Amino acid sequence: MSNIFPKWVDRMREVLAVATIGGFLTVVFVVNTYFSDENLSVGYTPTQPIPFSHELHVGQLNLDCRYCHTNVERSQHATVPAMSVCMGCHQKIKTDITDPDDKQKKLVNPKLAALLTKYQAEIEVPAKINPDNSPDKNSGTVKVANPDYLKPVPWVRVHKLADYVYFNHAVHVKQGVSCVECHGRVDQMAEVGQQKSLSMKFCLDCHRDSTNGFNTRPADKVTDLAWTWPNDAAKAAHILESQKKLNPPKDKDCSSCHR
Repeated sequence: MSNIFPKWVDRMREVLAVATIGGFLTVVFVVNTYFSDENLSVGYTPTQPIPFSHELHVGQLNLDCRYCHTNVERSQHATVPAMSVCMGCHQKIKTDITDPDDKQKKLVNPKLAALLTKYQAEIEVPAKINPDNSPDKNSGTVKVANPDYLKPVPWVRVHKLADYVYFNHAVHVKQGVSCVECHGRVDQMAEVGQQKSLSMKFCLDCHRDSTNGFNTRPADKVTDLAWTWPNDAAKAAHILESQKKLNPPKDKDCSSCHR
């Protein structure tokens, strides 16, 4: 009796086994390569409710990081500034612009409108709304209570670690780790985006390499993002490390970062 199936069918199990293993390894490779922090997080630059430019405030006006991020030297979190910090300057500075159609008229600075409006207990709204929900320009305006009065600015978070990761800003800053090590040259960013992966590998590489001292600097240079070690950096860094006696978490000390 002749065979019903051709002989190559006998090897089907081996072929399917190899294909299955190969497919699984391919999926692992793709996920590990293209779904990593370097690909999913680096470059993330969300649009903020107020177009605050670090390039202008830090890079050009030399505003110190600690003026806005007040807790960075004494807390786990650097914190974003309260509105009162912003209004300390912008109650008087750049609050309005000249109307391009009427040089004698001033308009609210559109870049600060979202901030300035939150400091007004009452706002003007059209007295009448048309059936299509457009304001009736001929009805004038009335003042009503501002529903957003003194509400915090809903900033969009850029840098976020997993909930099971413990990171303390104060510990790192006090030991001479500059903002630039994790956040990049923020002083050159009109819009802040994530520049480093902040992955576990990123942290471990920095801690394992801490003995050479190039990722730490003198305390007065921590917020000077453009500063670099001079030519005798190796010697200066070694002295600095010896004085500070840094003791970064060891590779096997998981509880230092996972609490």
